[in-house]
Amino acid sequence: AFWDQHFRQVFGDEKIPFSSDVERHARRHLPRPSKGCRCGQKDHEYVFDPKCTLYRDLQKRLPKDELIALRQQKKKKSSVSDKDLNMVESAFKNRMIKLKTATENESIEARFVEKMEEIQVKELHQAVFAPNLTTIVLSTIFELQREFYVPMEDDDENMNDHDDDDD
Repeated sequence: AFWDQHFRQVFGDEKIPFSSDVERHARRHLPRPSKGCRCGQKDHEYVFDPKCTLYRDLQKRLPKDELIALRQQKKKKSSVSDKDLNMVESAFKNRMIKLKTATENESIEARFVEKMEEIQVKELHQAVFAPNLTTIVLSTIFELQREFYVPMEDDDENMNDHDDDDD
């Protein structure tokens, strides 16, 4: 009951799906979906969004003012008003604004992810890229085979030699 109460104090009545460190790590490295975020939710698009759960554990280690500054977008006033533009020019302007916003959001996300990975490495002493066990085992076997090379003879060649002896 204590932990339920504590959880509600921290997150409110927000329903947060459970995901382990492994699941979060795998989702962090997925490509961006066409709609929604890498975390699987559709109500936001970027991992720096306060609603995103992928880096929630690491965000707690960053001071609030630094976190706000990291998420902040630069607002620029448009020099040309929409009244002075025809329909084609207005559509082109809107497209350029949309592309500029997407580029800026990707830049903010890159800075945010870099800071979160820095926290993960320096404070938690966890690897950013941690391969799964199969990859580690196969890589180790390959390296050991390279270091301690043992030539293996082909059994077919030996059998052919024995067949010649019988004749």
